[in-house]
Amino acid sequence: MLAFWPLIKAEALIKLKSSEILSLFVTRAAFKAAGGFPAIALMEDVALSARLKRIGARTLVMDSDEHDRVVALTSHLPQLASTALAAALEERLGAAGRPVAAGPGLADATRLALSSYDLWRDILATNTGHIDRALAIYIQELEHIRENLRTRQLQEEFQRAATFAGRLRGTVQSGAPI
Repeated sequence: MLAFWPLIKAEALIKLKSSEILSLFVTRAAFKAAGGFPAIALMEDVALSARLKRIGARTLVMDSDEHDRVVALTSHLPQLASTALAAALEERLGAAGRPVAAGPGLADATRLALSSYDLWRDILATNTGHIDRALAIYIQELEHIRENLRTRQLQEEFQRAATFAGRLRGTVQSGAPI
């Protein structure tokens, strides 16, 4: 199956009917029937295309394996990192109420930890290979940071991270898409 998923804010997605959401995915047969150009098969529905554009969707067309790889890095990894951070802090700081020394950065970093396991259970179970690789990349980066806590190499990590965060927020321009 080829995945065609518009990047839409969650509140906009709920405005779509379930039949419209289902039509965002196309089978490999439909892809081939459209001559290998998925936008033809998918955007044939002009009304859906116009509606997606109106709610601010930015559409991406990719095969299912690439979709799974990308969302493992951009969705599943942040979810698991936030979950792990919150679980580790809960274990070490206890449930004595709101941590006194916690600021908005910690609240931002643990926001995704509020997500329901029931929502994530099937997602995690069906994309384990790509998620495992994404976690390995993240763990390797954390190990690199730990090994270089007293070196200037962390300055480069901070710069790369700030560039990515800026591009993600649209405040830093770059030729490479995120």
